[in-house]
Amino acid sequence: MSLSVIYRLSTNSYKKERFEFATKEYCLMNFLKHFPRNIVHLMVDDTNLKLETIGILSAMHHEEEFASFTMHTGGSSAGAWRNAIIKMQSLNLADEDYVLFQEDDYLYLPNAQSILMEGAKRADYVAPYLHLDRFIPASKGGNPYIDDAGSFLTRMFKTDNRFWVQVESTTLTFLVNVKAFREDLSVWEKWTLGTYPHDFQAFLELGKTGRTVISPVPTIATHTESVWQSPLIGTGYKEWKNVL
Repeated sequence: MSLSVIYRLSTNSYKKERFEFATKEYCLMNFLKHFPRNIVHLMVDDTNLKLETIGILSAMHHEEEFASFTMHTGGSSAGAWRNAIIKMQSLNLADEDYVLFQEDDYLYLPNAQSILMEGAKRADYVAPYLHLDRFIPASKGGNPYIDDAGSFLTRMFKTDNRFWVQVESTTLTFLVNVKAFREDLSVWEKWTLGTYPHDFQAFLELGKTGRTVISPVPTIATHTESVWQSPLIGTGYKEWKNVL
């Protein structure tokens, strides 16, 4: 059993209010602090790519010894996702292996890799990110599965380093078993056509087939979109700006 990371990086991202300090390079260096470089397949979307970013990544490629370093044209979030699937299919992965599909605007906490693998023993899809909308009622712009009290029905269990809750969906950053993902590929292809990936709908359909998705409590990562930052960091950190 092995873990491979497919890291999708783009400077052609949707315009969102993110942490000012959390540049794409900052997030990548944070990730490489917690995951070994030699398992990371770095995929850089060349759509509207800034020259300064090309310089940084070119130098980093030689210094960091990635598993692979690929320039590709995604053109959109869904396009980059489809290219990531093609990349996964090109790797010589066994059914028992795992893949972490990783977007380029996350921050991780220490021990993230081992905690993710703890979760992998208990669910089909493992989210590193406890999304803030998990606690915001639908009536206030949050998740449609959250009631007006800011709560939801779930299963909870414990591993060595985290509690986990079962959720109906997560983002396009997740850990998954290779065999399960191959079996689910038609669902992912169905919901990620065009330019925008409908990952929420994909997870809902997968849930109907019996697939499970879990998130850690407290979180081990956050999306850097400030309005959706993960709450209750734990591990001694008070604010995400102190995490590198």
